[in-house]
Amino acid sequence: MVTLRDRAIARLSQNPLTVDLGGGEPFQKYLGRYRRLFEGRKLLSVDLAASRRPSIVGDIYRLPFATASLDGVICASVLEHLLEPGDAAIEIGRALKPGGHAFVYVPFLFPDHAASDYGDYFRFTAGGLRHLFRDFSTIEIEARDDYVGATLRFITGFKVESETIDRGLRPLKPVLDALAILVKGSPLGRGRQTTGFDAFLTR
Repeated sequence: MVTLRDRAIARLSQNPLTVDLGGGEPFQKYLGRYRRLFEGRKLLSVDLAASRRPSIVGDIYRLPFATASLDGVICASVLEHLLEPGDAAIEIGRALKPGGHAFVYVPFLFPDHAASDYGDYFRFTAGGLRHLFRDFSTIEIEARDDYVGATLRFITGFKVESETIDRGLRPLKPVLDALAILVKGSPLGRGRQTTGFDAFLTR
């Protein structure tokens, strides 16, 4: 299944330059699986901590890029660690060109994952994402998983990715679809209870 994240990263990889905010060394986290898409193009990372070996040491609240200069931005698993995520969203909008794109991931049902050098302050609904990026021209949002997938990720201690769980559940899809019909519109419905949301934005 092609996800919104797949489509967003494929689109961003067409840019001469894409900037990954808070990503540490380039192609960390899940971005390693998309490395081949960026062949011949640049992916620069910006991180406040030099110890994480980013391309550029910089502050997400004051990005070292001119206004309307970037074609694409990735900001994944970052906003929950910021005391002022709204200010970061404004700064992303400032740096992007009109028509530029951003891929954002935020957690919803997810364990506290603060570390010694950064905190963990927020969780976001789809509505919260829309509010943060309300000045963007378009925003497409997709739940990373559903109630069943989120529950299984908690059971496995978040050692298994959502995509792996989805593949494992595929043989049970007819039963799960029938269950989804029963709970449609309830707090257990698809997209209401999820570990997080992917968003693809156009400035």
